[in-house]
Amino acid sequence: MENSAFFLPLIHLPMLMKNNLELVQELLESRLDSLNEKIDINNKHIVEVLSYIKEQTTRTNGRVTILETKVNEIIINESKHIMNCPRITDIKELEQKLDNFAEENFIIKVLNRWPKQVVGVIIAGVIITICVAAYSIYQANDAITQFKHELIEKTSTK
Repeated sequence: MENSAFFLPLIHLPMLMKNNLELVQELLESRLDSLNEKIDINNKHIVEVLSYIKEQTTRTNGRVTILETKVNEIIINESKHIMNCPRITDIKELEQKLDNFAEENFIIKVLNRWPKQVVGVIIAGVIITICVAAYSIYQANDAITQFKHELIEKTSTK
């Protein structure tokens, strides 16, 4: 929209040039001056935004530097602790005992090697137990029913 307002007087430029060359020159200069003012305002805004971004980046870089220093200190302290730990022999002994226990214990070996199969065997055992219990209850009910019929027959024949 602003561009069309800028170029609109240029259509009449040939006619104006004949009449008043100075008027045309003033018109062009005023248009260029207004454009320069707008460009200056935009440049000032861009400079303000860039300075804000620079300030924030500087703050962030400072924080990152502090955090990197802390991380490096922690890494150094951890490595020193691992090398100078007073309990390192106790820890190694416990690790050795656990390894020996796992190697000696057959159940732990099986659980470590085939965990899914062990769970499957346990589930199958539970299902078989439930089936056997249900069948036993069914047989017991049949035996009770037969016993009742026999009692009824004996008592009714007397």
